[in-house]
Amino acid sequence: MTDAANDPATTLGDFADQNTAATFDYAYDKNGNLTKDENKKISAIHYNLLNLPKTIAITGKGTISYIYDATGRKLAKTVVDQTVSPNKTTRTDYMGPVIYDNDALQLISHEEGRIRPLAAGGFTYDYFMKDHLGNVRIVLAETNPPQQLYLASMETEKAAVETATFSNIDESRTDKPVGYPEDTQTDKNEFVAKLNGKDADRRIGPSIVLKVKSGDTVRLGARAFYKSQGPDKAQKTTAPASDMAAALVRAFGNPGAAAAAGHGGTEGSNGTPFNNNFVGDSWNRMKERDPKSPTTRTAPRVPEFCAVR
Repeated sequence: MTDAANDPATTLGDFADQNTAATFDYAYDKNGNLTKDENKKISAIHYNLLNLPKTIAITGKGTISYIYDATGRKLAKTVVDQTVSPNKTTRTDYMGPVIYDNDALQLISHEEGRIRPLAAGGFTYDYFMKDHLGNVRIVLAETNPPQQLYLASMETEKAAVETATFSNIDESRTDKPVGYPEDTQTDKNEFVAKLNGKDADRRIGPSIVLKVKSGDTVRLGARAFYKSQGPDKAQKTTAPASDMAAALVRAFGNPGAAAAAGHGGTEGSNGTPFNNNFVGDSWNRMKERDPKSPTTRTAPRVPEFCAVR
């Protein structure tokens, strides 16, 4: 595994090495049932006479309890969340094809899929497409597909997640400048990303690499605030296109950001066109396709300060 995968403080991925003591990660009973998992902080698992889990205790989080009938069919699950005060208890009842959470209907299963209640009232239908073994391969829903939001708010209380998701978060963060308008996208609105075309390390702001499939829709948005001291021809700067290409390589090659979490990759192999070979190989081939294209282009004048979110 990579160092990022063994980082106990990571917020991404499905495994984290939480056991730093010189003890075994796992423990089992005489029937071979798992009774302890130090990586998931599971302190104890108790089983009934059918070797089915009866109670699961998770250190610092709470407990999970199950109820079965005499044949081993699960009837109910009770989760006690001890991370909130007062403790939150959620009971899930399994009544054949019908599932309830705290007496609220969650879904009704049928041979073609399931029926789900909508928050606004009424029901929606999901249809399952299965393979020859009965495994569900595709879920066709009547409602719109779920949406995933990636927001670089730049606020420090969200730094752990945003640094693991985006590149160039900590490198570009700065205090909100005077005159910056209030932003309803965040709660505090205290920090922004500062970009400056004259600074090679600040030409690229927060960035992310996402995998998309056919049919996916991607919406992008950014808020910008400019402060300039007016035109100054003597201080006019130019940004060669090759310099911008190098800046993209540095941005997506940051090994401490989203790359390590599966959104991209390390420098030189980050899953994007912007790797170490881009400037030396791909960039030259792009120029050779159009011999009349100049190797350096004059960019618009860069403002003295640019804040984005």
